[in-house]
Amino acid sequence: MGILLSHNISAVFAVVLSGIFVLFNINKLKDKEKIKKIIINAIFIILITGFFYITLIQTKNSANYAVFEYGKMGTLETLKENAVYVSQILFGKMQFGLSNVLSDPNNVEKDMCYQIGLFIIVPILFTPFIFKNIKKETRKNYILTLAIGLLSIFAATTLFPYDKMPEWISFIQYPWRFLFIATFALTIIAAINIEKVFEKIDIKEIMLFTTIILIYVSPLILANNFNSTIIDEKYEGIDELIPGTGATTATVSLEYIPTKASLNIEYLRNRSQEVVIISGNIEITEQNKNGSNMEIKYSKDQEKASIELPYLYYPGYEVKVNGENTNYYETENGFIGLDLEKENSGEITVKYTGTTLARVSFIISIISLIVFIIYNVILIIENRKEKNKEKIIEINIESK
Repeated sequence: MGILLSHNISAVFAVVLSGIFVLFNINKLKDKEKIKKIIINAIFIILITGFFYITLIQTKNSANYAVFEYGKMGTLETLKENAVYVSQILFGKMQFGLSNVLSDPNNVEKDMCYQIGLFIIVPILFTPFIFKNIKKETRKNYILTLAIGLLSIFAATTLFPYDKMPEWISFIQYPWRFLFIATFALTIIAAINIEKVFEKIDIKEIMLFTTIILIYVSPLILANNFNSTIIDEKYEGIDELIPGTGATTATVSLEYIPTKASLNIEYLRNRSQEVVIISGNIEITEQNKNGSNMEIKYSKDQEKASIELPYLYYPGYEVKVNGENTNYYETENGFIGLDLEKENSGEITVKYTGTTLARVSFIISIISLIVFIIYNVILIIENRKEKNKEKIIEINIESK
């Protein structure tokens, strides 16, 4: 649930990874009790995360948003450009940086750190020597985990043929995201390898290994001191569109704005925080905008008038004209549009409340979370009772 609510792309990785492990261990699902638990937990996951995904689906269906358009999140070309060199994974510098394209070789020195660390690499090298000590019943999962880790490293590098992949894979944006999977999988293998190595080592050999690590490995780690240039001042103040680009510091490449707005970046950059008159003879006599709340007073003639509010189009805004809820629409620039037909003067109020479906799904998620906690507490209590019964039976058998 945590992954589902933290990062959509990571959630896709997690689902695919989980699916692979389930398929490789499908024979273990013959137990009806395990299937029952999987179904119950899957239902809980859907219900608890529903407040996010139900709202996401509703928003997606309300208009076209840049994030769902091919080329906005990334293309096969940008995917290949943002891959990393194998050397960066093995010996990358511990430094603050960004994901830079490879077309400029100088960018490598400015890249963020991609290395997975000697703490993982060194134990992985033990694999050929300890593999025979892995229990037969766990070897399949050991090999699968190792293969996933190594293939994920391959997928993060320039060696992977991204230019020959289907277009939909571009949603990943950055190949180095596969290092999340590699680190997770190879950490498990590294831990197993270390355990197996130390099963055959006595205290003298442990001291020898420790000495070698302190003498030879530590200087390599210390040589790559992390030198961050992050300062709070960089992230204070008003977030503005960077000149000559379609990006801001906080929203990166604006991929979550309406598609119409993303196609009118200059309009977005130059637009004020005031009402724009689209058509009709109307005068805005007063307007006061405070975040997602706004109050507007207007006067007009008998004809219909249309205005554009200084809000990008998303469902969930409550727009009232003289106290009555009024429907709004998306303008050609991706903002909220409003038609005024009845009264010749009046007051418009705007505030973000979220859609009815979003509020209902949030309540369902909260109730589901509470039920989930209670369900797990009951399971723990029942398991303890079962263990206590088993202990009592064992004591009685021993006493007889």
